Amino acid sequence: MTRMKLLFVFLLAGAAAQGQDLLHSNSHWISFPPANLNFPPGPSFSVSSGSYTFTQKYERDAAEIYVKRDHGEPLLIFWNQGYAELLIGHHGEHCLVNYYAATKDFEVFGTNLATGTNGRIDQQALRMFSADSGADPSLLIVAAGEALSADDRQALLSVNLIYISVGTKEEAKRAGKTFKKWWYAVNSSTGQVLHEFRAASVPSEWQREYRQTGAHRLHP
Repeated sequence: MTRMKLLFVFLLAGAAAQGQDLLHSNSHWISFPPANLNFPPGPSFSVSSGSYTFTQKYERDAAEIYVKRDHGEPLLIFWNQGYAELLIGHHGEHCLVNYYAATKDFEVFGTNLATGTNGRIDQQALRMFSADSGADPSLLIVAAGEALSADDRQALLSVNLIYISVGTKEEAKRAGKTFKKWWYAVNSSTGQVLHEFRAASVPSEWQREYRQTGAHRLHP
C-alpha cells in the first residue's frame, strides 16, 4: 500500500520584542535567519538586547550563536544546523532555545548565558506524554518552549502534534483523535518535570508569564 504521510505544520505568529534592558523587562524572544540557507545574510547576523549582543556566525551548513555583554568577550552558547529562536530570561542569565534542525526534528534546550552550558530539557516531558496520554504511535509529537517563570528556574513547554504517518486518510483521522494538547512545567536547566497540565489551553498558573513573553514563531 502506498504510504501517505500527513504533515501538520503549526505556526505561532508574531514578532519578538527586542531592545529592552533585560534586568528590568519581561522575558522575550529573539531569532536569526536559518543556519542552512544557501545564501545567508552575511558572515554573521546580530541582535542587540539591552546590554547583550547576540550574534549568529554562519559557516557551511551550520552556525554558531555567541553572546557578548558590554565590553566582554563573545561566548559561544549554541551551535545549530537549522533554525533557532531564543527566549531570553527575565534576569538575563538564562535562555530557552527552540531548535528546529529539520521539518520533523525539534528540540528544546536550556542555556546558561554566563557559562555557555546547555542541555535538552524536553525529553522527560515527552516520555511522560507518550506513556500517559494514549496517543497513537503513528503520531510524531514534539515539545516547544513557551515561557519562563519570574525567577527563570522553570520553563513552560507545550506538546504539539506535527506529523502522522499512516496508510489512509481514515487511519490518519482515527490516529489524530488520540492526540491531546498538554503542557509541562520543567526545570529550565535540567528538564526535570515539575508539573503536568492536562489542558488544551495555557495553564492558569502560567497565563501572566505566557502573555508577557510575547509571540514567537515555529518553523518546522
